[in-house]
Amino acid sequence: MRISALLACVCLLIFAFGCNQGSNFTLPPKKVKPESAAPIPAGRYIAIQDILTKNCMPCHSGATPAGSLDLTNYNGVMKGGAHGPIVLAGGPGVSALYTKISGPNPQMPKGRKPLSAQDTKAIFDWILRGPVNGELSHPIVNH
Repeated sequence: MRISALLACVCLLIFAFGCNQGSNFTLPPKKVKPESAAPIPAGRYIAIQDILTKNCMPCHSGATPAGSLDLTNYNGVMKGGAHGPIVLAGGPGVSALYTKISGPNPQMPKGRKPLSAQDTKAIFDWILRGPVNGELSHPIVNH
């Protein structure tokens, strides 16, 4: 009898606490499944830094990089520029680094030939997997 009374009290307290949350009560965020990345073959890499150096450094380096965006190192990439961050780890579709170089009419690199499909895919997958400091490299996905 005492156990069921104790259980009833605990349930009542939980219910009362939940009801007192009012408009401040929110459900935890729903987990969103990230876009799927291709499997990584072992031992084959494209250096993301090499892609950035070849395609982005003419404008996004030096004492006054375009848009205050310094792409010469990991910290600069992750910091972003005058318009804010350019990489959201796990979200290439909302990361300016990827959205500006992709699509039918890429905005970047400005005034230059668009990145190859392979380089664009490498950056997509690198962002999707969550770039880590010191890991400016990415396995080749489809070669």
